[in-house]
Order: sequence, then structure tokens, then C-alpha cells
Amino acid sequence: VYASGDQGQGTTLAVFELSGYTATDVTTYEQQFFGSSEQVPLVDINVDGGPVTPVCPTGDQCGPFGPPPCANGCDSADYSGDIEVVADIEQQIAIAPQVDRVLVYNAPNDANGTTEVNEYYRIASDDLAASISSSWGLCEQDAGLSLIEAESVAFMQMAAQGQSMFSAAGDTGAFDCLRGSGLKSLTVDDPSSQPFVTAVG
Repeated sequence: VYASGDQGQGTTLAVFELSGYTATDVTTYEQQFFGSSEQVPLVDINVDGGPVTPVCPTGDQCGPFGPPPCANGCDSADYSGDIEVVADIEQQIAIAPQVDRVLVYNAPNDANGTTEVNEYYRIASDDLAASISSSWGLCEQDAGLSLIEAESVAFMQMAAQGQSMFSAAGDTGAFDCLRGSGLKSLTVDDPSSQPFVTAVG
């Protein structure tokens, strides 16, 4: 898109996220590298309340996860992946600095994947973005068949609508479960392994 000359003008892009972020960090990046007048509109679209004001599904747990006071999950503002969110948005702007807007779809980061599936369904239902990018994933074995099948419906709809879905291939190469369950066998990342998603290494 950048090389075409219009640098994304007339296009709406989207990112899939699971953490709060600070929009001014993106603005600082833009103006550092593209000039003081650069400021791509960011449109926040929260699903299940979003990560800052989560409405966690019944029986589920939503982040932040980690040391106390949220060792077992809690329904409070979650900025634990803010660096990832900001980096995702900045990558979109680097590729297409004149894009009309970036839609930041965001849901609470939950334990069983319900909010994730809800977010993908919302992106497909809205049908607003020409291209969607996600750097969030989980190895197939840890994700489980039910989650993978549920996601696939959203990805099929996106493809039928002409939306392109891109996903990170994972952080540990051919051993994708190492950062999750610790499984040491060859594994791949979901959703980048889905047939209607393009994996980006």
C-alpha cells in the first residue's frame, strides 16, 4: 500500500486487541516519523466492555492476570499488553500513513476465549475494515478445537466479504506451545493456522 503512492488513503484498517493502551503514545510515534501534522484517527470499538471496563462473561475470568491482587483473574482495567497494542497500531500506520482511520477492536483478555471469539464476530459483523491485523494468538493445542471452530466462522465471513485477515505466526517458531502449556512438540499458532487467515512471520 505504501509503495502505491496513496499510502493507504481511502482505506480503513483494523487491529484485534486484548489490552488497554495509551493513544498519545501512537501520536508521539506518528509525529516523530511522519511529521507534526500526522495523526491518523483511531476509533476504539470495545467488545464485552473492552479491557479497561470489562464485562466478563459469566463463569469466565478476565485479566489482568499475574501477581496479586489479580493472581486468579479479576474484572479491572487491564493495560498489561499496552506495548503490543501500540506496536500493532504503529505497524499499520507505518505501512499506510495516510489511511483514513484505524479501528481498534478491543475486548477483555479472558481465560476461555469467549471474548476473543466475540471480538472476531464483531469485526466480521461490522464489515468496516478492508484489512484486519492481529498479533494475539495461542498454539492450536492450547486453544482447543471448540475455540478454533468458533473463530473459523468469523474468518469465513470476513473472506466472503472481501476482508483480509492477517495474524502473527507466533513467538516461538515451530514450537508455539512453549510460551503457553509448555508442550515441546511441533505446534503452530492459532488463528494464523486458519485457512482464511494469512500468517505473517
